[in-house]
Amino acid sequence: MGKKVYLETLGCAKNRVDSEIMLAHLHRQGYQFTSDAEEAEVIIVNTCGFLSSASQESITRILELSDLKDEGRCEKLVATGCVPQRYGSELSQKIPEIDGLLGSNGFEQIPELLDQLYRPDVQSKMFIEDKPHYRQYEEQSRIQSTPSHFAYLKIAEGCSNMCSFCNIPLLRGNFSSRSIESLVRDFSSLIERGVCEINLLSQDTSSYGRDLKDGTELAGLLHALSQVPGDFWIRMFYCYPNTFSEEVLEVMSSDLRFCRYLDMPFQHISDSVLKKMNRKITRKGIEATMARVRSVLPDVAWRTTFIVGFPTETEKDYEELVEFVSEGHFQHLGIFLYSDEDN
Repeated sequence: MGKKVYLETLGCAKNRVDSEIMLAHLHRQGYQFTSDAEEAEVIIVNTCGFLSSASQESITRILELSDLKDEGRCEKLVATGCVPQRYGSELSQKIPEIDGLLGSNGFEQIPELLDQLYRPDVQSKMFIEDKPHYRQYEEQSRIQSTPSHFAYLKIAEGCSNMCSFCNIPLLRGNFSSRSIESLVRDFSSLIERGVCEINLLSQDTSSYGRDLKDGTELAGLLHALSQVPGDFWIRMFYCYPNTFSEEVLEVMSSDLRFCRYLDMPFQHISDSVLKKMNRKITRKGIEATMARVRSVLPDVAWRTTFIVGFPTETEKDYEELVEFVSEGHFQHLGIFLYSDEDN
């Protein structure tokens, strides 16, 4: 009988997909799962390292669970995801209770990592690549961990935008799209299992396909998904305003199964701050994108995020942002305080 595994996911929904992939590979190798960490012989923490505060939350949780190596049944403690990718061997040096590290890709390697940790000649092990890449997501089975009616579908990984406040390209590598064919297969499989709400995820959803350099774009993917029969909703997250195309709007407007919802982070509205953030768009461009979307989807529900406290932000910049938000464009709004990161 296989070892009993407890896997805890911290951070974003994209991390959840990574955890689901690990669960599938562990299941295939005979591991069992438990929702009670105290029962587990193996504890895996899939971490978030997007911000220093998130990294600290992950480290705190790892330390809490490490107590079970003395108090519970835990034999091996493994950290995966962005925090190991960010700190590497420094993490296991600071927390010697950690037996194994797996970075922000290669999640299919988790059974191999555990197998090596159980060899008598291995004390600890680290599977981390300097530059993560994601072609392995083309054909990845996973065990759905969400409620049965909805699921996440990661259409790409990494980011190539190099916004000055963000470390995602360092943690997740350059933008790398999956093929339309593989996504349609996964999408169809979810629909056949009774999933009725599918959320499309990536770090930059509206840039889907452009890295493939073969004419593939988000509109083509959405059109292909719309050909799948069934009663379902498709929702998109993390679209960028400067790459959101007319063709995407046309596909969305032609099929009511595409939710009248857009998650499109703007991050600021002041031109000077946007330039320093390397956002590659101006206030005029943002307002033009909003007007274009609403002309086609007048009932769209809009979610965005903004960052306040950016190093070059002046009081005038801040007041411009407050005034823009107070105009009432958005149904959902997230605000982040700028975090000065060490990398």
